[in-house]
Amino acid sequence: MIFNLSSIIIGLILFYPFVKFVEIVSEGAPVERAIANAHMLFNIAGVLVFVWFVPLFERMLNMLLPDRN
Repeated sequence: MIFNLSSIIIGLILFYPFVKFVEIVSEGAPVERAIANAHMLFNIAGVLVFVWFVPLFERMLNMLLPDRN
């Protein structure tokens, strides 16, 4: 949930540059293809940004959800 919310917030902050990038990538493509490209690019960008924070999320989740002994 944290990943999805953070991706949406970053996506909203960078909305107009992202739309321009999708327009460049999808030049001449039908609207359906442009929407599919936008969805794919958004997900890939989210993963590429947050892959570096996996150890931080792991530590945070371990603090919030400790092992039961």
